[in-house]
Amino acid sequence: MLLASSLGPTYGGVITQDLSWRLIFRFVLPIGLIAWLIGLSFIEQKSSPSKIPFAWKQFISLILALLSITVAVNNAGIYGWTSIKFYGFLLIAVILLIVFIKLSTNSRQALISISIFKKWEFVCPLLIYFLIQFIQLSLTFLLPNYAQLILKKGVTISGIMLLCGSLISAILQPLTGRMLDSFSVKIPLVIGAFFLITSTISFTIFQRYLSVFLIAALYVIYMIGFSFVFNNSLTYALQKLPLKLISDGNAVFNTLQQYAGSLGTSVASALLANGIGTDGKQSNYTGSRHIFILNFISCAIVVILIFSIQRKKNKYN
Repeated sequence: MLLASSLGPTYGGVITQDLSWRLIFRFVLPIGLIAWLIGLSFIEQKSSPSKIPFAWKQFISLILALLSITVAVNNAGIYGWTSIKFYGFLLIAVILLIVFIKLSTNSRQALISISIFKKWEFVCPLLIYFLIQFIQLSLTFLLPNYAQLILKKGVTISGIMLLCGSLISAILQPLTGRMLDSFSVKIPLVIGAFFLITSTISFTIFQRYLSVFLIAALYVIYMIGFSFVFNNSLTYALQKLPLKLISDGNAVFNTLQQYAGSLGTSVASALLANGIGTDGKQSNYTGSRHIFILNFISCAIVVILIFSIQRKKNKYN
């Protein structure tokens, strides 16, 4: 899964540079059709499905809450962070989240069991998972733009620039998972924290001296840390839930994985659009600096959360 998404910027860069951006979608369409046919042919329902009423009110309130946050951030990119259109949609999101929690608490068929959020050993790795995905997607948005807008490189170079880090992370993931099986969860997480904080602080400090090579090197460092932390935080969190709540926990992680990427891209885009400067290059430079600083702060929170996890030997439920 990580390898497929990691190849995206490189593939998009090559197609956009040498052919037409429309081919991105024309190439993906037959792949989707083939996957659909394979699914119909080979995937079978092993157990009889049970019919239960779907929690439409909870579903709609949650979706509208997440959508409102995204719209609020997008409005910040257009109208500024002090705009009423930013704070208004943010307030709507808070109200909708409260409605979702109330509906879930009082329902016999909760869309997601709220009780999983009462367990810190689940919430802590969930926050870690969300934040490093947020940072990673903001970097995959920012760094190609930085290379094109400030370093004046082509889209192919901008896409290939991230390829090495993505491939290294995809290779390391199984090895870091084995480390979680063999040792305390703290070991891979602390190792990952070192690489994550080194990368994000380096991006912030050395922004003035960034080149394609330095960006690629610092991104490799980030993705090494990412591979130690990302899936291990998911595994550790689900281990801490009772068996009957694992499906709820898994649903929360899958939802926030997608939403963290969406929000990371939206926030980075808004900060880049609100950069201050006398010309376009200076504006993009200051906007990029704000993103690097935000990523460093987010990573510092990740490090604090990692060290708050108790040192225990992992046991599967």
